[in-house]
Amino acid sequence: MKEIKFCCQHDYYRILKGSLQYLPANLHLCVRDTDCELTYNTSNGKTIFLIICESQFFQIFKDYLEQLEEVNYYSPEEACTLIQNIIHILKESI
Repeated sequence: MKEIKFCCQHDYYRILKGSLQYLPANLHLCVRDTDCELTYNTSNGKTIFLIICESQFFQIFKDYLEQLEEVNYYSPEEACTLIQNIIHILKESI
């Protein structure tokens, strides 16, 4: 989580302010330069990871996310605060 916070501080990572319009909140998408990963939390508590390596397919996700307006993303400061809150919660649960 600290590495994610670092990446948010330096604007390497962008975090959406909410789920995309037609996607459920328990579906997470991470898009990188070479692939993308879908993570889905099932109702029975399992997490499913789908790594998409097909360049044309994940490029569609990347293009879509790059076209979103800035208001759809947390600012780097907001993202860092969000990640710091998660770090705090995780520390307290140990």
